[in-house]
Amino acid sequence: MIDTTERHELFMQWLIFAGTLVFGLWMAWQLGVLSEIFMRDPTRISYVIALLFVGATAHCGLRALFMSKQLNLIGEMAQAASTAAAAPQLDGETLLLRGQPLRSSLPVDYLRSILLRYQGGSAPELQLEHTQLTEILAERARGQHEMGWFISGLSLKLGLLGTVIGFVMMLGSVSTAESLDLSDIQGVLSRMTVGMGVALNTTLVGLMANVLLGFQYLMLDRGADKLVSHTVHYAQTSVIPRLTGET
Repeated sequence: MIDTTERHELFMQWLIFAGTLVFGLWMAWQLGVLSEIFMRDPTRISYVIALLFVGATAHCGLRALFMSKQLNLIGEMAQAASTAAAAPQLDGETLLLRGQPLRSSLPVDYLRSILLRYQGGSAPELQLEHTQLTEILAERARGQHEMGWFISGLSLKLGLLGTVIGFVMMLGSVSTAESLDLSDIQGVLSRMTVGMGVALNTTLVGLMANVLLGFQYLMLDRGADKLVSHTVHYAQTSVIPRLTGET
C-alpha cells in the first residue's frame, strides 16, 4: 500500500542531514579544527576531497528533491485510484489523469509504456515487456547515483594517496639527513611532523567524505527503490486490472 502522506519525505530527510552537517562543519571551523587540517596539508589533497564532497552533496540534494517529486506524483495517482474516472488514460501518446495531461516523469513514462503495450500483444509478450520496463525504470531512477558512489570511493582513495605521500615525506626527511647530531634533529623532526600531518589529515578527510557521501547515496538508492516498488505496485493493482477487465 502506498503511503500518500509522505510528501517530500526523502528531501526532508536530506535537509535534516544537511543541516546537521553544516552545523558540525561550523563548529569544527570555530574550534579551529578545519583550518588546522587544511593548513597542515601542503599537497592540497584535502582541498580536492573537500571540493568533491561539496559538489557531490549538492548533487544529492538535487536528486533528493527530484526523487521526492516523483514519489509525490505516484502517491497522488494512487490516492486518486479509488474512482474509475481518475484512472490514467492514454490520448495518443499523452497520459491523462482526470482529463489533464501529465508531464513527463519516471512514473508517467512507465505507465505510458504500459498502456501503449496493452494496445496489442499476447500475455507472455506483455509479461516480458513488464519486466523490461521495470528494469528500465530502475535504471533511470538509480543511474545517476553511480557517479556519486564513484566520487565516494575516489575520496577514500585520495585520502589513502595522501597517507602514502605523507609517509614518503617522513622517510625522505630521514634519508636526506647526513647525520643525526643535535643540530640536525630539530630539522628532521620538523619535516617528519609535516609528513605525518599530511598522512593523518588526508586520511581523516577522505574517510569522513567517504562515510558521509555513502550515507547520502544510500538514502537516494532507498528512495529510488521505493519509487520503483510504488510505481510497479500502482500499475499492477490500479492500471493493468482495468485494462484486462479484472476489476
